[in-house]
Amino acid sequence: MTSLSASRRLLVPGALLLAAVLACASAPTRKEREAAEIHFQLGAEALQGGRRDDALREFNEALQQDERHAPAHLGRGIVYQYFGKLPEAEADYRRALQLDPGFSDAHNALGQLLAQTGRLELAVGEFDQALGNVSYREAYVARCNKGQALYRMGKHEEGVAELRTCLSNAPRYCQGHRALGQIQLEQGKVKDALASLQRYTELCEKVPDAWFQLGLAQMRAGDPEQARAAFERCESVAGDAPMAEQCRQEAKALQ
Repeated sequence: MTSLSASRRLLVPGALLLAAVLACASAPTRKEREAAEIHFQLGAEALQGGRRDDALREFNEALQQDERHAPAHLGRGIVYQYFGKLPEAEADYRRALQLDPGFSDAHNALGQLLAQTGRLELAVGEFDQALGNVSYREAYVARCNKGQALYRMGKHEEGVAELRTCLSNAPRYCQGHRALGQIQLEQGKVKDALASLQRYTELCEKVPDAWFQLGLAQMRAGDPEQARAAFERCESVAGDAPMAEQCRQEAKALQ
């Protein structure tokens, strides 16, 4: 017993020493961390500009330099989610949160993915985690997402209340007006929906979807002329984007 205990006492410091050596060996150098940050910034710029393939390449390079770069995991997850690679996106979001448990943007992104895949209660939990950070600058986004998830869970009053709170905090948030307008239309509150979606077009007049959603609401309101005008504006704004054809077909059907 004494000999075994002594052996254990000798093994523990040895194991700790080995772990320390491995940690030092795997830790990125200062040069690698700086390179990772540069590639991350390039990826973020590409993502904002809609160049998703370029963004993915830059995020991959950032993570090759420093696998522990949480924002790069988030960025890559966003690209993966856009491309429909949901398991890969979820893995990146969870890795970002493993590295930085208080990363509100990652909680919000994971919540959106969970909502997209029908895991609404878990999604609300992630949105609450994001909202728990009082310094989170885009808390209104998480609140809007939470409102939509609650509504889909059948908690209609709570969901709408969250959306209204979101818009009171960020009255120029286009997606908030879109979400509220769609819910109002679903509830048969056509006049309210028209007001919300009209506001969406005012704030995001260069977004084809804004005019498309307004056109759908005008159709529900029984105003084909206004609906056609909205669809024609949608086509004009869309330019060469795929949505232009959809808007064109809707406008043509109302001629």
